[in-house]
Order: sequence, then C-alpha cells, then structure tokens
Amino acid sequence: MPHEIRRIVFTNAETAKALNAYNAGRNLKLPKGRIIKTKIASENDSYDPGPERIPVTMQEKYHIRKNKKSVTITFFNEDTFEHLDYHLRADVITAMLIDFCLAEGIIIPSAGEKDLGTTELNIALDIMLDSATKESSAALKLDDS
Repeated sequence: MPHEIRRIVFTNAETAKALNAYNAGRNLKLPKGRIIKTKIASENDSYDPGPERIPVTMQEKYHIRKNKKSVTITFFNEDTFEHLDYHLRADVITAMLIDFCLAEGIIIPSAGEKDLGTTELNIALDIMLDSATKESSAALKLDDS
C-alpha cells in the first residue's frame, strides 16, 4: 500500500499564535518577546521539556506519535535584546499545532500518524497516511471537529 506524507509548515507568527492559544488557561511561564526559531533538540541535548502533557484522548484520536524529545523555541526580547530558549515536549507541540489547524479551518485527518519536523527556522507538522488503493477498502476520512 502506498504511503502519503503531508507536511504543514508554520511561520513563527503562527507558532506564537498556537502557543498563546494553548497557554490560555494554563500557566506556562513563556519568555517575553517574539519567536525567531524553533528546533527539535537532539538526542544528546539534556534539556528538561517539563511536565506538560497532552490529553490521552487527543493523542489517541489524532494518532500523535509519543515523543519524549524536546522542542526548543527561541524568543527574542526586543527590550533587552536577549535570545531566550523555552522547551516543550514534541508531542505537546504536535497537539498544540493540531488545535491551531482545527481552529483556523485547516483540515487534519484523524487517521495517520502525526509527528514534528522542522525546516531551517520553522516547525512543521508531518502527517503520515496509508493511501487507499483499488484493492484496499480503507478510504481517507477527514475529521473537521
């Protein structure tokens, strides 16, 4: 069966909007400033991504890959000219981006494994699906709830 990979790349402004929406009602201590870079920490990095977890129901519904890697979000504080790093678990960022897509009307299939990727400076949501063929009965289903 063929596989389909879809990649949605987010600008830093969109990532900030998603992070702020995710943080509404939570008390994450985010640095002041604008996001200038996001990257997935390497296996050798010893950052603690913190205790933040995503709801199990969302993890199961959207097939978010369980990932204990950390994502480093770099903020630039224009008042102090400092670069400040903030760390979150990759699966938390994945859930945050899915929420953002649904809120913005971007269709995300509930089927297919979701994981994070990066471009040079931006974060991306990768969706891996098994594509339906004439011989298979599994059709692509979209969930826009």
